Amino acid sequence: MRLVRNAVVMRTAIAGVVLAIGLAGCSASTASSDGGSTALDAAAAANTIRDLGTVTVRGSASLDRLRTAIGGRIQYRPSYRALLQLPASGEHYLTGVQYRRVGNRAWVRRSVVTTPGVVTYGTPLLTFRSNEQAPFVVLDAPDVGVAQRVGIAYDPARLLDALGHIPSLRWRRAPSRSGGALTFRTELPVPEQARLGIRIVEVGTDAHRRPNRVRITTPTGLTSEYSIGKSAGRTVEVAAPSPAQVEAASRPTPDAVDPYAEVFAGAAGATQVSVRRASARDGWSCFRVESSPPYGTAQTLRPSGGVCVPPSLAGDAAEDAIEIPIDADASTPYELLGATVPPGSRVSMELLDGHTVPMTVDPSGLAIYAGPTISPAALMTIVTPNGATVVCGPGPLNAPGDIATAPAPEVIRSDPWNCLAQDLATLLAG
Repeated sequence: MRLVRNAVVMRTAIAGVVLAIGLAGCSASTASSDGGSTALDAAAAANTIRDLGTVTVRGSASLDRLRTAIGGRIQYRPSYRALLQLPASGEHYLTGVQYRRVGNRAWVRRSVVTTPGVVTYGTPLLTFRSNEQAPFVVLDAPDVGVAQRVGIAYDPARLLDALGHIPSLRWRRAPSRSGGALTFRTELPVPEQARLGIRIVEVGTDAHRRPNRVRITTPTGLTSEYSIGKSAGRTVEVAAPSPAQVEAASRPTPDAVDPYAEVFAGAAGATQVSVRRASARDGWSCFRVESSPPYGTAQTLRPSGGVCVPPSLAGDAAEDAIEIPIDADASTPYELLGATVPPGSRVSMELLDGHTVPMTVDPSGLAIYAGPTISPAALMTIVTPNGATVVCGPGPLNAPGDIATAPAPEVIRSDPWNCLAQDLATLLAG
């Protein structure tokens, strides 16, 4: 449950005139006194970049004080191909992944990922566990869903295309710079921020209004800055991974294939609660909670009404072997948390008031905490049979010292839980 970016080479004078006209994208009433456009026509700008045929992208991505280089080449014509090095962001680190695309198929290659065992590709909207999947993930249907979210912030034409389809978007022009170059800035509406994973976009243009620079900020503070330049006529060569390295990432999350059976019944404060489990394909398990008043969770429910989690695999780090399929949110009138841990583990729960209570682990490895909301669950400590210690907490809570500065209980109860190895959790809290 580890929930965790060349200056443009001048073309012929005639082409430069055509590109400048295409970028203007405004009527006479919107023209500024210096003859430049006061707004950016994003769709026209996207076509201008495609007219370059093959472009290079070079720049860097930053998260807090961490920084990594990004870059690559994109061939728009005669056929669409892309080979890019993208930033991969986790909560406390930044590294790189390789992204490849041919026509309507795309691949993402994982980089080496260490603790906390989570990597986010491109934007914070697409995450995979680090250990259980092949080196490459294949993505189909690039114009919708996760494939678009991987590459959109780094392929300038795709980014501008997406922005051109937001009717409410308003661009603000920065003051003119020497040579007539302009910068256009926009902040996306909140629904579009959630859909695209982008909060602010700045597009720089040259004296001919051709895009040559992009800066992007995501809602989580990841920034990327890169320049766009016409490539020197080379074809982008993209080698697809072998079938053994590819998996269908768009395959739906498994759902229950067997009837749900009760695995826990007890009192959570004044409410009687029943936790039920069912098997799913590929070794997954699904969990469903029944109670009156009802249980609420921010997690995505499958059609059967449960939350489904994958099995732990040989070689998983201790924190990667733990899933949290049961997590009551602030709408639930009682507190309930359930984790799948290695069978035989010892598990305890520290509450927001500082009290610690042991949790019972059934033979399958299901650990449950149920209680009143007066003092919500704040930190779960798991000691596995091989002696590894893992701590799990909601939102910013990673270690006991964090509890003293914890947000309000209703905020904590709405935050997703994450698990870290104890030594990393202590380091982050220090």
